[in-house]
Amino acid sequence: MALAFWRGSKTLIGGGDTLEAMKKSGVSETEVSHVSTGGGATLRYLAGDEMPGVVILNTN
Repeated sequence: MALAFWRGSKTLIGGGDTLEAMKKSGVSETEVSHVSTGGGATLRYLAGDEMPGVVILNTN
């Protein structure tokens, strides 16, 4: 993941367990494009579900 980031790819991790695993593996939060502690919400967003907060941001 960090290598992909440094090569210019956008990277996203989601979920508290994933964040903890990233830290244990020595990857810094600065080595990913986006960190979300809402794993379930992240999966729903990536699956294409409409997210109320994103909808509001896109309508203004």
